[in-house]
Amino acid sequence: MQTIVPVYPVLNFTVPVDIKLASRPDTAGVDALQNLAAMFDNGYIHYKQDRSHPLISPYYAEAKDLPENIYIIGAEYDVS
Repeated sequence: MQTIVPVYPVLNFTVPVDIKLASRPDTAGVDALQNLAAMFDNGYIHYKQDRSHPLISPYYAEAKDLPENIYIIGAEYDVS
C-alpha cells in the first residue's frame, strides 16, 4: 500500500492567483500574503514550464499514477 501526506501542497499551478483570491469567501478577510502569492508560485517552477504537467500540478495526474492513500494537510481559505 502506498501513502503520501503532503503538507500544504500546491495542487494546480494553472489557476491564476487573482482567480484563486476571488474564490475566497467574503468572510475570510484579507489574505496577508496576497501580494506575494504569484512570487511563491513562480519560486517553485520556471516561467516557461508547462504548468499543467502532472508532476507540477498533481490535479492533472491520472488516478492510476497516484498513491492509493492521500492525506492532505492544508489551511482554511488557502489560495494555493
